[in-house]
Formats: sequence, C-alpha cells, structure tokens
Amino acid sequence: MTIHPDLLRALISPDPTSTSTFAPNFDIHETPSAYILEGELPGLADKKALDIEFTDGQMVVIAGRIERPIPSNNNEPKVWVSERSTGAFRRVFRFPAQIDMDGVKAGLEHGILSMVVPKKVERKKRVEIE
Repeated sequence: MTIHPDLLRALISPDPTSTSTFAPNFDIHETPSAYILEGELPGLADKKALDIEFTDGQMVVIAGRIERPIPSNNNEPKVWVSERSTGAFRRVFRFPAQIDMDGVKAGLEHGILSMVVPKKVERKKRVEIE
C-alpha cells in the first residue's frame, strides 16, 4: 500500500474511547480539486445506519453500524466460522487543507461508500487603490 506523505498525515486512528468493533478499510485519492474516499461497508443496506459529519473545515467522521440478520427459526444456529465484520464502526480523517463542506457528494452502492470532498478554493480579493 502506498500513501502520499500529505495524506498519510491526514489519517487518524480510530478513537480509543469509541465503542467501535471494527474500522472499515478506505482508499483515499487526491486530485487537484478534491479528495476521493472509497470505503468498504459490505452488508450496510440501510443508508440511515451511516452518519457522515464534518466537525470542522478539515475533519470528517464516518460512523455507523452493520448488522447481520440472524435466522428467525427457533433453532440457534451453530456458527462454524464468522469472519465478516459487524457491529459499530467509526473512522476519522483529517485532510491536509481546508475543504468545501457544501460541495461534498456521497453515495453507497454495492457496499462501497464513495465520497468526493472538494478542496476549498482560496479566493483572493484584489484591492484597488484610489
């Protein structure tokens, strides 16, 4: 796995005080105008179980819960192997530059969360001398 040094600084480990049971895998790409996040959330069927919050101009918190249905018959299933991640999750990412929170777009398809996070364009104002 190769991570650009600027983006390496952007990654933050999950909060140790969090009740998360796992941290989903994410890929982060940078273009000249945006950051692109793609996260693996297999089994997340209800988009309402996902919360994306920008806490400031550089940090995003992605949290939610993935549930696995249990058979509804009276017999308790005998689990032989359980390798899929379920339960609460939380990831926090800090970007190396200010972002445009109003321009963020997100979608969830086939268990992949895709987000485009535009970089904030610094507008310069030129002052005319009278």
